[in-house]
Amino acid sequence: ADVVSARLREAYPGSNRNKALQVDGLHGALAEGYRRNLLLLTGAVALVLLIACGNVASLLMARGSARSAELSVRAALGAGRSRLARQLLAECGVLALAAGAAGVSLAILFERLILRFVAMDLLGVTRAGLSWPMLAIALALSGATALLFGVYPSFSAARTDLASSLREAGRRAGSRRGLRVRSGLVVLQMAVSTVLLVGSGLLIQSLDRLRSVDLGFRSEGLLTATFALPRDRYATPADRVRFVREMEEAVQALPGVASVAFVSRLPLVNRGGNYSVWNPDALPEPGARRPWADRRSVLPGYFQAMDIPVVEGRDLSEGDVEGAPPVAVLSRSSADQLFPAQSPLGRQVAMDLGGSEPLLVEVVGVVADHRTYSLASPTRPTIFLPYAQLPEGRMSLTVAAADPMSVARPLQARIWELDRDILLTDVRTMADIVLGSISDTRSMTTMLGLFALVAIALAALGLYGVLAFFVAKRTHEIGIRVALGASAAQVLGLVVTRGLALAFTGAALGVVGSIWGVGAVRAMLFQTSVTDPGAFAGVTAFFLLVSLAACALPAWRALRVDPAEAFRAE
Repeated sequence: ADVVSARLREAYPGSNRNKALQVDGLHGALAEGYRRNLLLLTGAVALVLLIACGNVASLLMARGSARSAELSVRAALGAGRSRLARQLLAECGVLALAAGAAGVSLAILFERLILRFVAMDLLGVTRAGLSWPMLAIALALSGATALLFGVYPSFSAARTDLASSLREAGRRAGSRRGLRVRSGLVVLQMAVSTVLLVGSGLLIQSLDRLRSVDLGFRSEGLLTATFALPRDRYATPADRVRFVREMEEAVQALPGVASVAFVSRLPLVNRGGNYSVWNPDALPEPGARRPWADRRSVLPGYFQAMDIPVVEGRDLSEGDVEGAPPVAVLSRSSADQLFPAQSPLGRQVAMDLGGSEPLLVEVVGVVADHRTYSLASPTRPTIFLPYAQLPEGRMSLTVAAADPMSVARPLQARIWELDRDILLTDVRTMADIVLGSISDTRSMTTMLGLFALVAIALAALGLYGVLAFFVAKRTHEIGIRVALGASAAQVLGLVVTRGLALAFTGAALGVVGSIWGVGAVRAMLFQTSVTDPGAFAGVTAFFLLVSLAACALPAWRALRVDPAEAFRAE
């Protein structure tokens, strides 16, 4: 490739001076458009799994702490540490299998619902659904997770000091070190949840702004379709123009059709088609990059049917036919690019269509910019040519009607009356096209939002578990406080303050991590900064509500502590 590039540079120094060939692997090229989304989803899955692992470890540690008396008795009766560890690990294995089976059952139950929310084809997945290897991996992963994160709690419980455990057999208190470890796990869960929530919040804001983008053309009440003219029977430009004119008259006569328009490339669907264009009176410097514009062939009435305003000059007319002077209509950005600070009307534009000489066309009008490539990308310079002067074999049509889809069958039937070999393809409404153009972002937003909700639910469960253990551990202390006259607000403050301190510590770490982590979604954002204050404020408020909800039940249990029962238990 380097040799070929060098030879082309020597043969064509003017146009190939700054050009080279780029070689990519086939698999990498095919997966290039999907790699980012799949890696992002894989990262989200890993983060949610990490939160679940934290919960498993925390709950197993709490369970081992609560069973310290039982384990001490077993040890006193002769059970060695290895025997105790094997028992606890066996229990973890049973829990893992049960949890894995339950998870797989839920996956099978909700498979169709999940696929309804997520367009898997946009992620490069051609065959979506559960398979035996996938189920086996899920079961193995759940088992490995429970066993791996059950090892430390199990051995920690098996290493309990026999004498001290027997002395405290009647007390509910646990290890302060264990409580600190579980609190640290909750902080980690909250931090990871914050990263996912911030990422999904940014995508939600970006999606909302995408939906409110001004298209610059009409999207409601339009049916679109594409057709190709057989080359053997429509070989000459005159044959193609004649048939498309007949089709236009036939479709316009259909009941319920308000208007019909033809264009070589529909907005947001048929991208590209860009050609070098330039002002012949201001030739670019040798080797400099020439201006470009997307070329579109249209029939008269296209701009009116699509509600694209003509801001200067005139629309293309019925008189712009073969043999008449070549004309064109420019988009606003194309006119400003070729003729800055001056009117383009009556000026000529040169187009490189691959022939020996450029095509010279006269500018007769300028239309407003509109989205032709995507909602997220800037408007592209576009040049519109009369179909009669540059007819193409593949065209698209838009049909305006009150109920667009009701026109689809009569439309195809009418075209078959003209030619049985012409089949309409990609029949859909323009509203569906607009919605489909953001389906990638919508799918990723939905998936990340679901993962973020699962993550925050798991993190809240972990926070609840730690606070419940905290209340149980300090029941005696709470009983003494109540006996000495502590008010309900003071008891509530003891628990809620602890819970909110953990939550906000995790949230603060998560916000710091989000500033670095959300760079993964930067390329998917539209008019949204990765440090958007609205997203971070929304996440903080949501965290406050979830944390308060997680604190509610342990705090209520703390209020119900009876000093007499607490002392009696001691």
